[in-house]
Amino acid sequence: MMQLAQLSPEERDFLRKPSTSDSVFLIALAKRLAAVLGVRMKQRVQVEIADGSVDADAGQQDRPYLHWDNILETMWLCGRLGGNISHGHYQSSAMSARLKRTLELALAETWLSHSTMDVPGAASLRVQTADQHVGLDVHFPATRLAMNHWARQIIHHVE
Repeated sequence: MMQLAQLSPEERDFLRKPSTSDSVFLIALAKRLAAVLGVRMKQRVQVEIADGSVDADAGQQDRPYLHWDNILETMWLCGRLGGNISHGHYQSSAMSARLKRTLELALAETWLSHSTMDVPGAASLRVQTADQHVGLDVHFPATRLAMNHWARQIIHHVE
């Protein structure tokens, strides 16, 4: 039996990059998140697709899973309440729930606008304001059907 050679680091990086259809969806998601977070946090926000890979295994459920750096909660709270982020880390379960809901709604709306795309395994995004930048990872369900079902449920709960 013939053995295959190990992949080089460059080959692994290439295989981890999103496909073109994934890129279209992720670029749209980044733009939507930047717009929504900017309005809600009352400041200019940029969201970019981050270099590097995210473990896609965490997304093997029937709904997306969002994971963010704790500082995003502080940025959210300070932006919503007009505070200063330099005074430390603030956390509020009510505000964290609102942040999660806002992120999920933006994800659902973007997905339903691009639902003919394949479901990416996971994506790593970087949220930037004038003085902070934090990571936001999104782990997607394995199937388009599961993603469509979840997105419709999220949108339905808002109406």
